[in-house]
Amino acid sequence: MLDLLHRFRDSFDCKPLHKLCMATLLVISVIAFLSRRIGKKNSFIISKAISIIVYIVFWFCFIPGKPAPCSFPCPSSRSASADCSP
Repeated sequence: MLDLLHRFRDSFDCKPLHKLCMATLLVISVIAFLSRRIGKKNSFIISKAISIIVYIVFWFCFIPGKPAPCSFPCPSSRSASADCSP
């Protein structure tokens, strides 16, 4: 149990994790705002369409050694945890 608490503490020190959490909160609030304005079904369709477009662009833009040319942010736990590994 103590080891688990240490791992949580270490994850809070990770700067890319902070960015990922802030981006997630921003996306959730935008989708919640859209759902109140245009309805849940339409906001779901719009958010999924944007996600599909971003993942398709990410698929074609990603270069393994040089992730900078990909101009669209892509939520990926693998890329966020890669910067935090000891």
